[in-house]
Amino acid sequence: MMHTFVFGIGGAGCRMAAYFVQRSPVRVYGLNTDQAALNTCPLADKFLLGPQICQGRPAGVPALGLRAAAESRVDLMDLISGAERLVLVTGLGGGTGTGAAPAIAKMARESGVSVQVVATLPLRLEKRRREQAQAAVDQFIVADIDLILHDHEDLVIRHAGHASLDDYFLKIDQWVVEDFLTREIQHAQ
Repeated sequence: MMHTFVFGIGGAGCRMAAYFVQRSPVRVYGLNTDQAALNTCPLADKFLLGPQICQGRPAGVPALGLRAAAESRVDLMDLISGAERLVLVTGLGGGTGTGAAPAIAKMARESGVSVQVVATLPLRLEKRRREQAQAAVDQFIVADIDLILHDHEDLVIRHAGHASLDDYFLKIDQWVVEDFLTREIQHAQ
């Protein structure tokens, strides 16, 4: 089997990546600019992005997430080293995932690693976050990065009825990973 690494980027990415640990024999890392969020990330291997630029706080805007990835480039390349394939899982629309994920994908691709991104889009009513997410999607498309995109508009309909918003997001995180792994199994057959 190919040496596959999974990077969960940002809060949603760390939650999704935790399901990979349970279901797939891959190396999984949680990456975030937010030290407090990283401390609660259920993954054993964690990496603080942009420690000087973000000082352990949330990126907040994609431009800061991008700068955090650039600051951490050498360390990220060390993390990526040995991977033949990198799967990035993230929620798009905020600062860290939206800004850092496209930069990390490009870094990995430039070093010869096969890259795939699994991401969620915010709801349409989150207009600004949706626009930011679309800008990241456009970067993946221009860089010809393999992208599996899940839109919360569709997911809300499919997975409605959860007791709370936290339950909804936990269910969605699990479903996104299950969907990805099912695609992987079908592709291998």
